[in-house]
Amino acid sequence: MKKTVSIRFVYLLLLVLVVSCNSIPNNNPFDEQFPVSTIELTENVFDTVFAECGYINLQESSGKFRVFYQVHIDDLETVLGKGFTYIVDTFVIEKSNKLQYNSLFDSLCNLPYETEVLENEIRKYNYIISEQEGPIITLLNEEISDTIFMGIEVEQSFTENEMIVVRRFNYFKLK
Repeated sequence: MKKTVSIRFVYLLLLVLVVSCNSIPNNNPFDEQFPVSTIELTENVFDTVFAECGYINLQESSGKFRVFYQVHIDDLETVLGKGFTYIVDTFVIEKSNKLQYNSLFDSLCNLPYETEVLENEIRKYNYIISEQEGPIITLLNEEISDTIFMGIEVEQSFTENEMIVVRRFNYFKLK
């Protein structure tokens, strides 16, 4: 009788360990895999990027298409959301440029953009760009009837001698 209880306890303990383990991230920003190993993320090619209000994005460190996983600073082991950033382009404008920053910034916001790299990346997950109108693109996955609308975001930062403007698309999915 004692042996049977011990064996059941060992099986139960093993089952709990297996269920509670976090899996290796598959880097798919669209799926439902959230319990991933943040240790695995930080050991791979993921950088820490601070988001707002105590959130941290663990994001791929290179390429135009960068998958990220979001955690909170109070619980670095629980993934709360994930998504991707697609960097359309980056402009570096020297301070010696006689154009005013604001007018130049507005012009850069409205430039056309290329989506070939984005199309190649999202195709891996059965998505396509179904529509592109100005700063808005629509992603479509017909297999699972999913439609995603994204607008281009523009971020500017300044150094002592230049203005840096980055245009990008962001997609974020909560757990």
